[in-house]
Amino acid sequence: MMQVKEVYAEFIYSIEESKTESTKKFYQGRLGPFAKHFAEVQFHEIHPMDLEEYFVIVNHWREDEPIPEGKRMGDPKAPDTVRGNISAVGTLQKFAIEELGVLKIPFELPKKPTGRKRTRLPTASEVEAIKENSTKSFCLIYEALRVCGAKSGHLTEAKISDWDRDRNILSVYDHVGTGKKVREIPVTQRLAELMLESIGERNEGRIFRTPHQLAWNPNSLSAAFRRAKNEAGIDAPIVLTSARHEHDANILKEKLLRDSEERENS
Repeated sequence: MMQVKEVYAEFIYSIEESKTESTKKFYQGRLGPFAKHFAEVQFHEIHPMDLEEYFVIVNHWREDEPIPEGKRMGDPKAPDTVRGNISAVGTLQKFAIEELGVLKIPFELPKKPTGRKRTRLPTASEVEAIKENSTKSFCLIYEALRVCGAKSGHLTEAKISDWDRDRNILSVYDHVGTGKKVREIPVTQRLAELMLESIGERNEGRIFRTPHQLAWNPNSLSAAFRRAKNEAGIDAPIVLTSARHEHDANILKEKLLRDSEERENS
């Protein structure tokens, strides 16, 4: 038998060994309130009504947490946040069953809401509005994402030493399990200009830095994007990851244009 807080501690310890720091922070943020709410309750004795009450509390804005502008205490949180809270508890439950053996019959979780659709690319005017409401540091890495199609984690972790200027290649890394897989990104003239402007006189460290000269991470970058989007008054289903899709869309447009020109000239 194990208390909820003990199961939570074992789970966090297990992901420290095999997952990235961002994954650990995600589960700490989602499951920390769960561990605090049930604390010394035996994991296998969580009552369905108490679990239902917990999700009502955690999935609505509370007085004891920062409430975003435009929201009020008691307002429901975004569908993706609710999905994340439910999924995290489901993952902890699976860990309790498969790894610790402290739970035989899984408790029923609420139905996950449908996630928000995030398929639309920003228009040119929306991109400009986002930039106008951002810091120069954000604009540099945001534009770099748009022109090279890398994941945000690739550019936030990229170091000056990862840039091979002779080959015009930026070596970034995909985290695969406990290891890393190298991915090479061609450095175009525009990408080189953005990186050089960000680097300035430095010769080591991360290529892109925050306004306070700290390292970006995917979470802080997404938060900066949301702030700029909100300040620009943009209420559209666009997110930071749309930047890399803009790159893909531009490549497709260029290919279609070339194909069209070749057909006309043939």
